[in-house]
Amino acid sequence: MSSEHKTVKDITHGLAAVRKVGDLNEVEVLHFCGYFEKPSVADYESLLQELTENPEFGLINSKFELIEAPQELIDQIKKDHEGNIS
Repeated sequence: MSSEHKTVKDITHGLAAVRKVGDLNEVEVLHFCGYFEKPSVADYESLLQELTENPEFGLINSKFELIEAPQELIDQIKKDHEGNIS
């Protein structure tokens, strides 16, 4: 199946821009980008550049970490999206 026919339910991997919340082991997800296959180093670098240079994302001059999204976050994104399908 080509990626042009895939939907959010087909996402298997993701990168997330996160920021630690206080001294807790919790993080705030600032941005999520889903992928249909494991993102490459080039995907990571491209997303990092876009997030730090494009004002549309509101992260310029913000401190955040770009991490591989845990499966729980991917599952939650997919679940949340199900409710938005008309």
